[in-house]
Formats: sequence, C-alpha cells, structure tokens
Amino acid sequence: MLRTGRTNWIVVALTALIVVIVGLLFFVGESPTTTTNRFFIALAKGDSAELAEVTVFSPPKSKEEAKAAWDKTFEYSRHYRFVWKITGHTNPAPDRATVRFKFVKNALRGSAYEENYDIDLLKVDGKWKVAVDSVDREIFPALPR
Repeated sequence: MLRTGRTNWIVVALTALIVVIVGLLFFVGESPTTTTNRFFIALAKGDSAELAEVTVFSPPKSKEEAKAAWDKTFEYSRHYRFVWKITGHTNPAPDRATVRFKFVKNALRGSAYEENYDIDLLKVDGKWKVAVDSVDREIFPALPR
C-alpha cells in the first residue's frame, strides 16, 4: 500500500530509462544506411529538393545548383523504375562510410535481375551525405556529374 506523497520505484526507474533512450536517439543522429535509404526514396519519387539535401558533389555545388542538376536528371529518367535493398555498411574512417545494396534496374521488366553495388558516403557538417561521384552510372540514367 502506498502512502500519500510516495512513488513506486519502478515508475521512477522506467521514467528515467525512457528519458535516457530518447536522449540517446536524439544525439546519435542518422546512420549511413538511413541516409542511403533516404537517397533512394528521393530518387524513386523524383524529389530533387531532398536529393540536394542528402548528396554532396565534387567539386561542391550549392543547394540550388544541386537541385537544378537533379531536376535535369529527372527530365531524362521520368519512366525509369528500380528496386533496392540495403545489405550493410562499413566505416573505414569516422567521416567516411560505404553502403552495400542490391539493385534491380528496370524493375517492371520480366528479365530484371538483382545486382550488387555500393555507394560512398561522407560526413559533412556532422551529417552523412551520399557522394554523387561514387554512384555507379549504370544504376540510374543521366545522373548529375
């Protein structure tokens, strides 16, 4: 039986645990695989604004230049369909990562098949970004350079 003004220790412990978990999730940030998935979702949707956010060019481009480059890509690849599945990643350095994935080009064709690829990511201003120059030109038509 509880007396007035006293709290069960389990409730206090669970509350503290929830606060710690939320805090860790807030400070950890996005993983390379999550960024790569965002890249592919934006590529599939034709979302040039999102692609400008999650990619980095060499030499660097402004957000407006990157958006314009992605818009031009989508002019040429309007009807291209693909499927991807991320299989893993490695971090050879704290600011570099390589994400491995399986990719099916022209997914609506009966003769489509899975191929293995990888993409390099760089950490820019504390956020993972896909290095566009590392994306294999065979996976998507008219990728920006």
